[in-house]
Amino acid sequence: MKQFRLSDNRAQKTVSITIQKHKEQLERKVESENQSNASPSLAESQKHQSGIQDQQPT
Repeated sequence: MKQFRLSDNRAQKTVSITIQKHKEQLERKVESENQSNASPSLAESQKHQSGIQDQQPT
């Protein structure tokens, strides 16, 4: 019983470490996306939005 609890704790620790890593990767991804979104001019982003609107059937 003690052994099971020990391995259960180890599995739980591994899961929390994995979640932490994924969280850090996501935050890094969002950060880089925010930076790349901030770099292009406003006109560029408006062009992108109008491009999306052009694809919609009228």
